[in-house]
Amino acid sequence: MQASPIMQLFESDLMVLPKALGGTDVRIFLQAFFERYQRGLDDLGGEVGRAVRPKRTLILLLCKSIISALTAAVDGVSFEPAIQLLDEGLEVVREDLLHVARKNEHTVIKGQSLYRLRRSPDKLRHRREMFHAPFGARESAPTRYSLRHSPCLYLANSIYTCWTECRLPDIESCTPVRLREIYASRFELKPNTKVLDMCYPPWAVSMALRNYEEDMKILGLDLEKFGLAESPIGPDAEDRAQYLTSYLTVWPISLAISLLVQGESDGKKPEYVIPQILMAWVQKSTDFAGIRYFSTRECAGNSNYDYAIDYAFPAKSSGRGGRCDFLRSIFRCTKPLAFGAIQEADITKHLGPENFTLAESKFRRYIIVYEKHGIQHFDHYYGTLYCNMEYHLDDLDPEAIEDR
Repeated sequence: MQASPIMQLFESDLMVLPKALGGTDVRIFLQAFFERYQRGLDDLGGEVGRAVRPKRTLILLLCKSIISALTAAVDGVSFEPAIQLLDEGLEVVREDLLHVARKNEHTVIKGQSLYRLRRSPDKLRHRREMFHAPFGARESAPTRYSLRHSPCLYLANSIYTCWTECRLPDIESCTPVRLREIYASRFELKPNTKVLDMCYPPWAVSMALRNYEEDMKILGLDLEKFGLAESPIGPDAEDRAQYLTSYLTVWPISLAISLLVQGESDGKKPEYVIPQILMAWVQKSTDFAGIRYFSTRECAGNSNYDYAIDYAFPAKSSGRGGRCDFLRSIFRCTKPLAFGAIQEADITKHLGPENFTLAESKFRRYIIVYEKHGIQHFDHYYGTLYCNMEYHLDDLDPEAIEDR
């Protein structure tokens, strides 16, 4: 059976993310790739091709705004002109951004918890210690979404993703002493808070399309068995085409924020410029509180449950205790809990049916995919210390973050 035009597009190397610059200047790389992407959309047939064609002008404006913002940031002394230029492109695709976010919230991240890790040699007791660093605190090394002189709250949809983003060593190699210095908390975000959304990776779109076009037709398999009920690529053809059209319309920004960093550098990383401009744009926005995006540090999963999703929320103003009052108003969290305590308790043997029911409602990941010595490995998530920590945190009630 020949694949549909849209599946052929998503299974081509054009759509694979993240991408590496390969030594090319970031502006030259993006300009060339945007042109290639636009040609790919021009050649796209089928229902989605017909639907996305009227969006070509919007996509072109978005691509131009990204390049213009990048140029302004690299050549200028502040992000202000870059923010305005990027805003022009984001505004023209606003409805598509919101459509993608709404669909993802109802499917991809439905019911999931958010988590945060912090390493501290001193015992952590308070929820505020797991919140963002206070204004004026010593700045850490720049990250993809960090803003100069302004703190940010970073979260993820699993403890394992938090662990990999913190660049911690293999958990099996950590001594009990070290595990007692690594803490986790569960966060709850206020309902209906708008988040700029790039969390559904192209590999997941490709997998969902293949399941629909091949497995469902040939084998007559059930949606539930493939986890496709949690995919925005749903069974309704018209709804699916609408989502894919919006996804393709905003895809250039997903490319620009997902560039792989090549090697270590003490200077500015060109791969971080657009993500940082985007974060500055969110910080000024009265509509969006943060950004949701797929991790570039993990291998692609093989299940519709195994998405590695990160969140970044910029502090919008200083408040009580040097922490942002706005972020404090939209978040609640649990008190910090050390990994050492969970390891010693070995809670797996105490889990009952209600724990598994809760886990299933949160669509906990099934498999960890990682590379070791050039070989890809697959480990079950259940029974790991990461998973045990999630089980325990999910039993705790989050509360408001203390003032000081």
